[in-house]
Amino acid sequence: MREQLKAIRTREEQLDELRRRRRNLISKADSAEKKLQKMGPEHKNLVQQTDILYRLKADIGTLDIEIMSQEAAIGDFKRTATRSWMGLKFGGLLECCEKGVVRLT
Repeated sequence: MREQLKAIRTREEQLDELRRRRRNLISKADSAEKKLQKMGPEHKNLVQQTDILYRLKADIGTLDIEIMSQEAAIGDFKRTATRSWMGLKFGGLLECCEKGVVRLT
């Protein structure tokens, strides 16, 4: 059971890291877009800056997909782990009750 809790925590930390990376990419894309807006059509780095912006937006889209799949996987894993924990807990309680060990005082 303890291993499952650690696995859930690890998965949630990985998801938080993906979200942090997404926020960083969004801020980079915003600054790249502002920089691009300041450039005129004759600027020598216009094409390079446009490519950077498109690459950042593509990376954000890729992270969005990965985040959605990780969120779904974590939800499924939590449901499975909870079902397992509850089965063990109530199975143990049932066994104790059958043996007459459980006393209410």
